[in-house]
Amino acid sequence: MRVLCLAAILLLSHCVLRAQSPTLEVRNGTWGKTLYADGVQVDKQTFSGHMQQQNEAAARMFRSGRSMEGWGTALGSIGAFCVGYSLGYMIGGGDLEPMLLAGGGVVMAGGIVLSICGVKKIKKSINLYEESCKGTPVSLRLDISPAGAGLCMVF
Repeated sequence: MRVLCLAAILLLSHCVLRAQSPTLEVRNGTWGKTLYADGVQVDKQTFSGHMQQQNEAAARMFRSGRSMEGWGTALGSIGAFCVGYSLGYMIGGGDLEPMLLAGGGVVMAGGIVLSICGVKKIKKSINLYEESCKGTPVSLRLDISPAGAGLCMVF
């Protein structure tokens, strides 16, 4: 009976320790990405702090992904402005400016690619964080030794 009580205490303490690391997720909101820790909306610093406590590599990857996404959005916007200006000028009766149109298109495409890579890096960092929180699986087995028989919990 004592062995079962000890096994139950060990199992419950392991479950409590695993429950202390928050579940992090990023959802697409109306005006950008919304960050959640355990289903509660948090700001960037709190989100990064949770991630940094558990896994420094995941936190660095998250910050790098956010930076890439921001640069991609900025470059894409500049390129889109150049393309729009060139097309609007042409529609208004002006001459086509192929260098501005082509340059804007290249910058816009590069910005889109950079933004997509940043989003993928953010998702990868969250997956890395979640994997580091999983830990090792718990197993319970009957162990027989020269001193007697008992339950053995491995975690």
